[in-house]
Amino acid sequence: MDTVTEDKMAIYMALLGGLGIIHHNCSADEQADMVRKVKRYENGFISEPIVLSPNTTVGEARELKEQWGFGGFPVTGMFIPTFLYFTFQMMIKHNLPF
Repeated sequence: MDTVTEDKMAIYMALLGGLGIIHHNCSADEQADMVRKVKRYENGFISEPIVLSPNTTVGEARELKEQWGFGGFPVTGMFIPTFLYFTFQMMIKHNLPF
């Protein structure tokens, strides 16, 4: 099955074994962006994630949201200790087996 489509539909069609054709009613830049988004998508796994640093401004994050079409970006360079981290540290401190 094939049809003229945009990036989101092309991703879903590819996951089901189909083929999506980017239509020519878009500019060349828009077509390239759509193809880039489809090629970046790999069965739900993001091989090259777009990440933010703690110094990224809200304005920069909004620009990325507009550019890529999603707004959930991991922030790197931050450490948030969890219960498991504290448990592991206590086991090391008291020389307990793990």
